[in-house]
Amino acid sequence: MQLISNNLKFQIEPKKKISFRKDIFASVNVLASNWEQVLSKLELSVKTKNFEPFFDYIRSIKGLGVGSNCMLIKIPLILRELRCQNIFTGIPGDLCCVPDTRVCNTAKELNIKIIKPANVETLKECSKKIYQLFGDLYDLPLFAYEDLIRMGVIIPHS
Repeated sequence: MQLISNNLKFQIEPKKKISFRKDIFASVNVLASNWEQVLSKLELSVKTKNFEPFFDYIRSIKGLGVGSNCMLIKIPLILRELRCQNIFTGIPGDLCCVPDTRVCNTAKELNIKIIKPANVETLKECSKKIYQLFGDLYDLPLFAYEDLIRMGVIIPHS
């Protein structure tokens, strides 16, 4: 393992200490408690080719976000994981981009009109816009932009 890491062209160093938020374990418990309904919504979405019920259901579960809040920004990440791993078929890529703060800040820097979503509708709009720009790279070019500049892989936009 050490031999492999010594041969890497770039050493990846996290900008800050990596840790889990304390509420992550409570969120996992909430998800497990609602798993049958989550699975049912996913199966219905695949069958009808409409992921609105899934978005709405996940958004309605209190405790999946920070504290007792509801999840929003990471809903597309769940769909992307399910899509990329072929766990469920028919998940459209344009619902799989995560417009989190880092992505939105980079978009602003590059004059790409994406706002941080406040509700499910704006979340879907932002995800679709990102997918139009980057396709199956999803939000990753925007998410990694700052790191790629720091590593000298790309020259910053001026």
